[in-house]
Amino acid sequence: MKKGKRSNVVHTLIIFISLLIFCLAIISIYNSIYKVLYKTDIPYFFNKALFKVEDNNYSPEYHKYDYLLLEKKDTYGEDNIIIYKYHNNYRIAKVLNYNAGGYTIVDKNNNYSRIDNTLILGYVKYNFYKLGFIFSTPLLILSLGVLIAAYFILGIYEKDS
Repeated sequence: MKKGKRSNVVHTLIIFISLLIFCLAIISIYNSIYKVLYKTDIPYFFNKALFKVEDNNYSPEYHKYDYLLLEKKDTYGEDNIIIYKYHNNYRIAKVLNYNAGGYTIVDKNNNYSRIDNTLILGYVKYNFYKLGFIFSTPLLILSLGVLIAAYFILGIYEKDS
C-alpha cells in the first residue's frame, strides 16, 4: 500500500470518528437539557429512550452493559417486558394483564405486583447487547488515541518524503 493511500484511509477514519463523536456530543447535550427541563432520569425522544442495564439482576435476558430501547405508550399489552420505577430503583417485569386502571406484572423472581402507568418508563422494544461495554471501556479511548496519533505521524512522515 502506498503512503498516500494509507494516509487517505486514516484520514477517512478520523473524519468518521469525528462525526460520530460530534453526534454523541449533540445527543449528550439534548439528554442533559431534557433531564433538567423535565426533572427525569430518562430522556425521551419521540417516546423512545435508551436504558442502560447496570447490573446482572435481570439475567438471563438482560445483562450488565446492555442498552434497552424503550418505547413509552399509553397502554401496554400482555407479555410486554417493561421497565418501571420502584422506590428510586428501576426494575424489569412482564405485563400479565391490564384492568381497573392498573397492570398486574411479574418479575424474574415470580413476584406479582400491581402498578399504574405513571411508574412505567416503557416497554423493551430492542436490546442492544453489550453496547455499554464498548462505550465504557478504556480500550475505546486508547484506540481513538492511537488512531489520532497515527494520523499525525503519517502526516509528518509524508511531508518529509
